[in-house]
Amino acid sequence: MFSNLAREKFQVVVLVIARPLANAGVSPNLLTFAGFLATVGVAAIIGIGQFLLAGLLLIPASFFDALDGNVARLENRASPFGAFLDSNLDRYAEIALFGGLLYFYATRGDFLGIALTYLALAGSLMVSYARARAEGAGFQAKDVGIFTRLERFIVLVGGLLLGQWSATLLTAALVILALGSHLTAVQRMWHVQRMSKNPRAN
Repeated sequence: MFSNLAREKFQVVVLVIARPLANAGVSPNLLTFAGFLATVGVAAIIGIGQFLLAGLLLIPASFFDALDGNVARLENRASPFGAFLDSNLDRYAEIALFGGLLYFYATRGDFLGIALTYLALAGSLMVSYARARAEGAGFQAKDVGIFTRLERFIVLVGGLLLGQWSATLLTAALVILALGSHLTAVQRMWHVQRMSKNPRAN
């Protein structure tokens, strides 16, 4: 959905921040934990309905996820465990964010909000699971589908920022997240099915 040029520009910004951290010897795993804790803090803010503040804080909090891997590579400290830890804490961070929304809707008896949040969370986890299982089977599916992690993040942040003024817009964002994420999971399953018949195309 977003151009490779935009992703490359984002990577340039991340590297500008990552280099001084790497030069200072900051631990990549420390950045991973810091990003996770920051996201949990944002989830708590979502839970009390401060969506504008949560959306604004989620942007810098998300930078930790991009920084840890880059710092690890710059320090030549990239490791299988570091990647494993990062992936698992990313999933917990997603659960925390949607958990904050679930708490918000539950305290208000908003069953539509609860259902949409559940579907969006399930879809988000399935996108990640489909990628992991694809890689376990020897296929690449990281960039397959219309709703990779970047797209999901942008829709969630946009929904939070606009949700401060319009509950309908946050609901619409959750609908988009639910539909887009489940469609992406199906796209990845279909991708692996096709690649399994033609491994050279992977």
